[in-house]
Amino acid sequence: MPATAPRPPFLPKDPTEFVQHVTSHSAEWFEYCSQADQYIAAAETTLLSWETGKEALQIQALQQENEHLHDKCARLRDVISRRDAVIQYQKEQAKEKDIEFLKLAKEKPQEPQPAMPITGISDGQPKPGSPTQTQVFHQLSERLPDPDWFEGDRKDLRRFISQIHEKMNINRDCFPTPQSRMTYVNNRLKGAPYAQILPYVKKGICQLKDYEDILDILDRAFGDPNRVNNARNELFRFRQNNKEFGLFFAEFQRLALEGEMPEETLSILLEQSINRELKGMLMHNQPPTQDYHDEFDLLSSYRNLRTAAGIMKSTCNQPAETTLQLLELLLRTQPHNAHSLMYIMMPWICHLSANITLHVASRENASTVDPQNIWSGTAHTLITALLAIRSAYPASNITPSIKSESTAVSEGSRSPSPGFSEKGQEKSLSSYAMLDTGADGKRFIDQEWAEDNHLELLPLKNPIHLESFDGRESEGGPITHYVRINLTIHDHHEKKACFLATQLAHYPIILGMPWLETHDPRWGFAEHTLIFDSAYCRQNCNIPAQPAKIKALRDVPARSCQKNLTSCPKGLEKQDIALVSLRACSAYARRGHALFTATIGNIDEVLAKRSGDGNPEDLLLPEYKDYADIFSPKEADKLPPHQPYDYLITLIDGKTPPFGPLYGMSRDELVALQEWIMENLRKGFIRPSSSPTASPVLFVKKPGGGLCFCVDYQALNVILVKDQYPLPLVKETLNNLKGMRYFTKIDIISAFNNIRIKKGQEYLTAFRTCLGLYESLVMPFGLTGAPATFQHYINDTLRDYLDIFCTAYLDNILIYSQTRSEHIQHVRKVLQKLREAGLFAKLVKYEFTVHETKFLGLIVARDRIKIDPEKVQTIAAWATPTCITDIQAFIRFANFYRRFIKDFSKIIAPLVNLTKKDVEFQWTPTCQLAMDALKKAFTSAPVLKPFDWTQDIILETDASDFVSAGVLSQYDDNGVLHPVAFFSKKHSATECNYEIYDKELLAIIRCFEE
Repeated sequence: MPATAPRPPFLPKDPTEFVQHVTSHSAEWFEYCSQADQYIAAAETTLLSWETGKEALQIQALQQENEHLHDKCARLRDVISRRDAVIQYQKEQAKEKDIEFLKLAKEKPQEPQPAMPITGISDGQPKPGSPTQTQVFHQLSERLPDPDWFEGDRKDLRRFISQIHEKMNINRDCFPTPQSRMTYVNNRLKGAPYAQILPYVKKGICQLKDYEDILDILDRAFGDPNRVNNARNELFRFRQNNKEFGLFFAEFQRLALEGEMPEETLSILLEQSINRELKGMLMHNQPPTQDYHDEFDLLSSYRNLRTAAGIMKSTCNQPAETTLQLLELLLRTQPHNAHSLMYIMMPWICHLSANITLHVASRENASTVDPQNIWSGTAHTLITALLAIRSAYPASNITPSIKSESTAVSEGSRSPSPGFSEKGQEKSLSSYAMLDTGADGKRFIDQEWAEDNHLELLPLKNPIHLESFDGRESEGGPITHYVRINLTIHDHHEKKACFLATQLAHYPIILGMPWLETHDPRWGFAEHTLIFDSAYCRQNCNIPAQPAKIKALRDVPARSCQKNLTSCPKGLEKQDIALVSLRACSAYARRGHALFTATIGNIDEVLAKRSGDGNPEDLLLPEYKDYADIFSPKEADKLPPHQPYDYLITLIDGKTPPFGPLYGMSRDELVALQEWIMENLRKGFIRPSSSPTASPVLFVKKPGGGLCFCVDYQALNVILVKDQYPLPLVKETLNNLKGMRYFTKIDIISAFNNIRIKKGQEYLTAFRTCLGLYESLVMPFGLTGAPATFQHYINDTLRDYLDIFCTAYLDNILIYSQTRSEHIQHVRKVLQKLREAGLFAKLVKYEFTVHETKFLGLIVARDRIKIDPEKVQTIAAWATPTCITDIQAFIRFANFYRRFIKDFSKIIAPLVNLTKKDVEFQWTPTCQLAMDALKKAFTSAPVLKPFDWTQDIILETDASDFVSAGVLSQYDDNGVLHPVAFFSKKHSATECNYEIYDKELLAIIRCFEE
């Protein structure tokens, strides 16, 4: 093939000239045509060979991938076989232990052997028990272990005091003198507690009277002065959940004793605190009285029954004889709690193996069994009756793969939760669901709940978009995955049910109107029941001939996921506030306690003063508790060390630092000034100064109330050399959020105060007050280069992760990830970097592992970005400007969100014209219309889609006489076109003279530059 294409011998201007030249130079044109045919043929041959080679490479890659998958499958089969062998071995071991237990239980205790007579005692030897035989011995007490060291932990003080008292009481013979006792106690102290006692020790001798005085000093210094109220509040919130009853009741009794609770209220609190299982047992047998001790005895017997019944779990697949023997043994030992025993045993009785053969009543006669007569017979009669009741239903009603304790036993039992079994596995889950007649979908499942329970999420071919009741798109975004599992509700079964995975609020499962229309259950609204007896259910849902009534849950369990809790102010749970019932409140009133009321304003005032209180470990997620020190306000108040990032103040050559005036202040400002100076002197952030230069101070009112201390460095900033280190662009940050589902926001505490002033330059930061002259040791707010210096510091700290999974704008850090497990690792990496850099985060402003968060005035979520509604409200409520300064403030605020507003420059043009030089301020109807139009544009601003670097873009531009504008859009996975950003810019005076086609081209160029 020729290197280049052949060129024609002549390039004619028109067809006539071409015909004339071909006629006179036919040989040259013939040669040209021959060369062109050869060139075309060679090019086609080359392209064909290239395509053939490409297909061969693709086939080779697919073969390698196929071999890799075969190897992976072989390894997985090997792992499965090994696990099956382990499971089989464990089953055999469990069977042997059950048989051994039965043998030991049936063995009778051996009768005691008669005592042998005492012989061989001579007459001269005293007999046992005679007075001459009695002697007095002085035996030393058994030494108790030494108590652990006390190092100042307030929660550990009561343990330490109790162990010291026990030591002194039991081993009093080892400490005969007060000095020996005080010396021993002092030697069990470390750190701050020992420093409290050290002033009382002179030349190794403690000057106090006895060791109780030492304990009193420790109690005053490290004890909890509000111990009784704190114990009561903790008792009101205390719940058993999954704790063992013995451990739960020990903690309950400790809180009751510390809270000095009256006994008449303990019975009520105990009923509220126990778990749902024990509450269900109380439904069958109420305590004889409301006495606290009677209720404890009854719950303890239930606990013993439950523990004994735990043996049954390992016998679900054992022969019926073994199971019946265990049941008979339990009933023989607990005859007075047969009702509760049935409540405990019934789920396992229902799952006995199908090979059991019993003589039981027929289905027609099963309903004639009198439940009251069951308990009067023997243990074996009870077991037979129980099995008879269950066997009245067909054998197909027993689902071996569902091993859930939520199986209902009768209509009067507690309402069952639906059971879910995974396809192809022996795993089962118990939960609850909401029947939503307003949902147009058939079945929904909470995606995060599914992930937490390790359910397999399968991708949908096309995403499904959800709309809320008011027509807006669901906050959870489009549905992209689904779950296929088996569903069991009482005796109603569905196989391979498909659930759409999305973000739900309180309920992990929602069954919608199409599902209800398909199964058509029979409702009993008066009894809160429903029965699955439709023709469809009888044919497809494996229900018995007489389906049972299914009762609805009266009280829905609380979701443990943080995103489903109602929002409450940070720190509220640490206040002395608890939710109690009217009955408990009445008990307080009878005891003579004073009752008070508090308004929301009172609570907000307390929260504002104590916003930094609280133990970080109690508020952090379990995955981040080992980084609790990063959220410690006390550590953040320490003076940071000098480092290479110290703020360097460079004056312009020949300039002299200014000395500002002293501003007058009101009484409230003087009080705030004194508090601010005392606090920062305590922290070590400022110190008294004798600097020849100084700046004035003033106070600015905060939007939410209060005063903000400010130093007016305006005169100093004029003569400083500017630090040109750039701040990140917000739009670049937003371009990295495509596909991100989990977000964490972290705010740095007193960001600028984490950087020291360069040593020797502290005098330049001096400020004057009526209380004296002070200078700052840390970088203050207000200096011109402070933002750039801190941005440099935070960028170098997070350099390895920036624009990969996190971004930082001054003290605001945003971490984003696609999966929860990946997000946890990303957050831990960022926290580790902050710890190494000595930076601390605000405990009251953190947001960990959320699906939506506020960042720099925007709402950032999965595949959508929108304006913060609070900012929209600010724009909508903006007062009419009265001067140039008001106009400039409004334009600066609105300009930040111009990418959300179509034709922003065109709308705001009348307002911008008022800011031009030599233009008199005059608010005209045109200006008012422009401002109203801009407010309306903000309130109806669209939700933008994050930019996707892998997708094609569609750019629509427009140019008028004065403005260039454009819209950048991209298609989503469902083929719907979404806006990514809006652009608009006013033409300069020169650009206004361009031709229209040049203006159109200018609009395209500017959009791509943006």
